[in-house]
Amino acid sequence: MFYAVTSGNEVWTATSDVYWIKITKSEGQASNPSLTFKMEKNSMTTSRKGTITIKAGSATATCTVYQLGDRNGKEPEKTSVFGISKHLTYGVFSYGQKFTITITPTVDWKATSNNYFIKFAGVNGSEISGKANVKRTFEVEVLPNDSSSKDRRVGTIYLSGGGEGQFITFTQAPR
Repeated sequence: MFYAVTSGNEVWTATSDVYWIKITKSEGQASNPSLTFKMEKNSMTTSRKGTITIKAGSATATCTVYQLGDRNGKEPEKTSVFGISKHLTYGVFSYGQKFTITITPTVDWKATSNNYFIKFAGVNGSEISGKANVKRTFEVEVLPNDSSSKDRRVGTIYLSGGGEGQFITFTQAPR
């Protein structure tokens, strides 16, 4: 349990930037500052960290959560033909966010945004591509969550090339 202390009677909200931290109570009043969360089991041998962000009015606070690896767990998967982790996931603030992604592919490749709210910065359209063995850095912009529901939304970019494919997943907090 974690306490989100605010001044006055402000409403506070909490979000996580990783899929494995589940916030079970993600908002409240100053009169009820208790924030609870659960963590999925880490079945990998490597440790990991995530951040819980708490906002109240114009104030923001973060809590970094570290989770040890399981010494009897699986070894992490190696990088893909795109030169990045096979399980790349980003947590996104409700108000939108930009990410810089660098790949070093060993094959000719194409990246496609599968959602209207995920765009490649400076590109008209939902697709970019490149050649094998050429390091490429591109910026991805996740637009503000305009959904009227209180649910998070999940979108992806799909990388394909050389007969392989993988998703880069963006999980965005509700507004």
